[in-house]
Amino acid sequence: MTLGFGMERLGLIALKRPHETLILTLLLTILLLPGLFRIQFNSEIREIFRSDSPAFAVFEEMTRQYPGSETDIFFIVEGNDLFQPQPLQRLSALHMDLLSVTGVQDVHSLFSARYPLSAGEKATKPVFPFDLDEIPDTDELKREFLRHPLVSGRLLSKDATLALFLVSLESGNLDLGKFKDVIGEIRSLADEALSGTGLSYGLTGVPVMRVEIIAALVHDNITFILMGFSFSLGIAWLFLRQWRYVVVATSPVLAAIFWLIGTMGYIGQAFDLLTTAVPTLIMAITLSESLFMLFAFRRNFEAGMAFRDALERAIREVGPACFLTYLTTLIALLSLTLVPFGFIARFGLTAALGTAIAFIANMTLIPALASLLLRRGMPNTHGASRSIPENEKSARPGSFPLGEGLSPPTTLSKVSASMQGLSSFQTREAGAKGRPRLVERLGQIAATLITNRPRTLALICLLGVSQLGLLYALGEPHYRYREFLREENPSLQAMRKIDEKLAGTSTLALFLQWPAGAKPSSEQMLAVIRDAHHLLEAEPLVKDVWSLHSVAAWLDGNGTGKLDVAGFLRAFQPRLLDRLLSEERGTAVLAGQYVDTDIAQLLPTLRWIEGQLDGLRQRHPGVTISLTGINPLSAKASQAMIMTLNRSLLTSILIIIVLIAITLRSVKAGLISILPNLLPVTAGGAYLYLSGNNLQLVGVIAFTIGFGISVDSTIHVLNHYRLARDAGQGPREAIGLTIATLGPVLIISTAVLIAGFGVTLLSDMPKLQLFGQISVLLLFVALIGDILFLPAIILVVDSWRKSPLNARQRAPS
Repeated sequence: MTLGFGMERLGLIALKRPHETLILTLLLTILLLPGLFRIQFNSEIREIFRSDSPAFAVFEEMTRQYPGSETDIFFIVEGNDLFQPQPLQRLSALHMDLLSVTGVQDVHSLFSARYPLSAGEKATKPVFPFDLDEIPDTDELKREFLRHPLVSGRLLSKDATLALFLVSLESGNLDLGKFKDVIGEIRSLADEALSGTGLSYGLTGVPVMRVEIIAALVHDNITFILMGFSFSLGIAWLFLRQWRYVVVATSPVLAAIFWLIGTMGYIGQAFDLLTTAVPTLIMAITLSESLFMLFAFRRNFEAGMAFRDALERAIREVGPACFLTYLTTLIALLSLTLVPFGFIARFGLTAALGTAIAFIANMTLIPALASLLLRRGMPNTHGASRSIPENEKSARPGSFPLGEGLSPPTTLSKVSASMQGLSSFQTREAGAKGRPRLVERLGQIAATLITNRPRTLALICLLGVSQLGLLYALGEPHYRYREFLREENPSLQAMRKIDEKLAGTSTLALFLQWPAGAKPSSEQMLAVIRDAHHLLEAEPLVKDVWSLHSVAAWLDGNGTGKLDVAGFLRAFQPRLLDRLLSEERGTAVLAGQYVDTDIAQLLPTLRWIEGQLDGLRQRHPGVTISLTGINPLSAKASQAMIMTLNRSLLTSILIIIVLIAITLRSVKAGLISILPNLLPVTAGGAYLYLSGNNLQLVGVIAFTIGFGISVDSTIHVLNHYRLARDAGQGPREAIGLTIATLGPVLIISTAVLIAGFGVTLLSDMPKLQLFGQISVLLLFVALIGDILFLPAIILVVDSWRKSPLNARQRAPS
């Protein structure tokens, strides 16, 4: 069994039957074509935190009964002249127009405000008269609104310069396309109504944010795929300089993306806030491994092998290492499925699916296309051609040279010729600009530095991991949903204005549930609601509480329950009652509004409220009182996600290290690969801490992906070093040869990966931009770890063990 568990045979089959292979791939492409037109985009907030936990079940039940938090649009109007006659008339008419929009259930604004019942009255009067001629003084009207407890600070700012229209959509109208239509019509009405008034408006809320995030996802997908593939073509041309090679290198990239998206469409996997980055990830990985295969072929060909033998040798030598690198990436991605949240697990499965597809595309298309395209213009033999001896065709992995029992599958002359072939290829194909020669020079400098200062480099790596790891440990979980939008996003700006002048757009909800069949009286229900209301009011973070008690306090001045508040709302504002109480189901909801804050500040507040709720539950036994809402749920869930992701990252690291040790048949091989591969992860954690971003979902996910990819280069280095040692080289000679040979390829493949992941920096969403920043940093640090620190550690550790083979190598000197 080879290093790649025999999976490289897929490439040998494609090499033997190239035409049949290309026909099968074409048929697969045609089969998956309809899937491209089935792909969907998902921006639903709750899907990020969906789980099987009791807390999520409570949240779903509350939103099923009271869907306002997911269907409310916050429409704000701002200006210094709100209470001038013309703007007032326009705004009043706009309120009525909004009610007529298809899909809108109700609108709450200052024009909905009414006076409380007076003695002997059976109906309340609206604060804003229907006839503007009845308004003798608009300044007095403004003061009347500012005195109204249900308007001031809630629907009208204290300085009377910002008015809020709360537009409630129909509860069954959750289709994103309908959201978009409603929002578009609201904008049209607002543009018409406010034209010439000097007033400005803004829209925000979950429906608006979902529409804008979908637009950003579509933009990002198109940008990522087009720019990513353009970068792939550019980099392939930069280092290969022949279109035939470029076609061979990039065809697997295009096929992998096509097959992945087509498969996603068939299985119903939508693009969301995370999976939108998967195509970029797969493009970068596919092109990186394509270059390894093509460089290996060219090295063999320049070393004097016949064309077909050079290609077969590349498949046999590089194919196993490529499979192992795909396998380690696959393991890292599958570790994300250990997180009990579908949002993360789906990303891991989708990326893992793409990784498997990428391996198939690489191992089938490169041999098939290379055998047909690259043979043109080349002689079947080159120089002193030679075929692959039968005893070398099934090159075994042997043992890692840190132990005994070497099994050489190759010869020293071939390894040296490979390096010479790479140099010849780079010099002859690069042209006058000489970029690959610079890359080659960097590899030679690294090899010299390693062989001269191995212990110093190993010590630097150890200190670096320990110090950066300490900074990583200092980071605390961080999450804010609104950070998925750019700072200049209009929806985000509207949120900030509401946070600044009103009570805020973020909500803590208390969901009250009476036992089934209990049928409590209105007075009994109001008593519990009043106590819960006061509890929320006592928390400094909460700026305002909206509940049935709010209406009761407005009606009778103290909210003692003397009036039939539910009956009053049922008669005059039944839809407002539906937002606060369900007598039929025996439930009620209270909403505490606050200015958006990070979970580091929110979690202590939630813990305090939970502690106070214990006393409330004791005073009202039998009533189930739950602290819920998208904000508390996301705060707790994101912290749990981050902690679980850290554990899954540790699990994947352990599994991959063990896998390296098993495949290379050396425990030491696994151990010495730990520090260089922890270096990029700890560097990423330190970057998050020092930049003030702290531990975030996208950051820890990037760590997992970054580790899975960085270990790929580790495997190539270990494999090449093994071959050099098996060929009779001593530790220093083998390390020098490995880095001088692989160094340029590692630099080029890392440049490919950085270019691929760097495309996410063009995202319309800051979270994906941060993902790109961390990924680029991880890849760069991983390159340093693999090209400097890993070889240095290998050299230090290998020099400690003086095996008979090493002694024989030193004897002549």
